[in-house]
Amino acid sequence: MPKSFNNVADYFSQLECTTSDELGWTGLRLLSASETANDVMFSTNRQSITLDLTGTSKHLSVMDGWTSERATDPGDICLVPAGIDARFSWTIATPVQHSIMVDFDHSLFTHYCPEIATGSFLAGHLEPRDFAPNPHVASLMGLLARELDPAVRRGRLFSESAIRLLAMEVATTAWTRKHSLPIKDSGFDSRIRVAVDFIEANYLKDISLSDLGLASGLGTTRLVYLFKLETGHTPYAYVVRRRLRHAVKLLRTTTMPIASVAIESGFSDQQHMTRLFKQYLCQTPGSFRGGC
Repeated sequence: MPKSFNNVADYFSQLECTTSDELGWTGLRLLSASETANDVMFSTNRQSITLDLTGTSKHLSVMDGWTSERATDPGDICLVPAGIDARFSWTIATPVQHSIMVDFDHSLFTHYCPEIATGSFLAGHLEPRDFAPNPHVASLMGLLARELDPAVRRGRLFSESAIRLLAMEVATTAWTRKHSLPIKDSGFDSRIRVAVDFIEANYLKDISLSDLGLASGLGTTRLVYLFKLETGHTPYAYVVRRRLRHAVKLLRTTTMPIASVAIESGFSDQQHMTRLFKQYLCQTPGSFRGGC
């Protein structure tokens, strides 16, 4: 007999679960859960996307008038629209099942990509889909899931960029009223210079895409597109490179401890800076200072 819950949130509340509540993301809640095999029913009051990280040996899905029964693989994605009743029952080969769920409402689109959030678009909903491969959505959810760990968290600019990309991926591939992105831009928009100047003045702070959008007068989707077109980098990558340049200068010209250099350069801690140093400069801060 399946267990019955009023909504998805009530179901997840009884699991071993980590959530993004403290991160302040608008319109989106991320849940990373560990659970055993189960049989559950619930009503859905928000759109949700679930990423199966473990796979199942057997999985029953019942929603929106159709039934599917098969095994799932690690990396499979399930899309559940709002306003339906759903049942999921599964058996797992491993002791514990691991999954990630993005639970969101329409403000995900109105906040992170307002250019597409027209009345007709928002009248749509997720296309209900049983667990199946979707590597683009899976990778974006994986990036967001890393933000739940303070040890590897990369800050608001990174997470908001990933959320925007997830919203646009959903809008163009998994929404009942899809949005088509323009293929090319008509030319350079000088407001990108304003965005660059804003970064130059504030790169040591925890700036966000919203901050850049307000400064430049561009919506976030247009901002990221034009920024990459004109600079060759996303806003996040540009900020990282600018902070690394500042760190390099401090490592060359001061005897400041590396942990202090990291904080003074806008990174959350030494580990955060070291990881990006290795990614962009192919060496650690310590080896760089030793070679100066």
